[in-house]
Amino acid sequence: MASVYLKRDTWYLRVLDGSGHWISKASKARTKTEARSLAADWEQRFERQCLGLEQPDLPDGGGTVDEMMEWWIEKFLHRSASATGESSIRKHIIGSSFGRLRLVDVTPGKIDLFLSGKEEVLSTRSVNHLRGYLSRAFTMARRMERFPRPNPAADVPKRKVVKRLPDYLRPHEIPPVLAALRPEWKGLFA
Repeated sequence: MASVYLKRDTWYLRVLDGSGHWISKASKARTKTEARSLAADWEQRFERQCLGLEQPDLPDGGGTVDEMMEWWIEKFLHRSASATGESSIRKHIIGSSFGRLRLVDVTPGKIDLFLSGKEEVLSTRSVNHLRGYLSRAFTMARRMERFPRPNPAADVPKRKVVKRLPDYLRPHEIPPVLAALRPEWKGLFA
């Protein structure tokens, strides 16, 4: 049950939060009735979080995308045989405007917009790799309880990679290739 109290001309709200801990929060309420109303709102919000109907609050917004990617590289990606993934992440995600976003502010739309901007400088396959790195990092952060919300990258579709047709010799290119062959190889094509 939420309660309110006055301390140094400020109304404080005492509420049981979503994780079951009592918290006291200063309010801007001017009257006891306003403070009770705010406390009831907070209590209802935390109750919805306990029931899983609302996302839990994250201290400091859960950190930034840069911090999460650094953590993921350090804890999980460094074991991989190739350093290509790490260098791609450091070049395209860490330090970018997207990397400075707080985790609670990241949405599938913002990820898609970020990846769309990368399509101008990267191949479609590379853009899909960046999407995959983000998705795996969010999944691992969720599993390790660093980000207790759904993975926003899971709702971002992969880009379609167009297969290139093989490039064969054209009829007018065959005579110059045969003429360039050494004599011992010409017998194979006779």
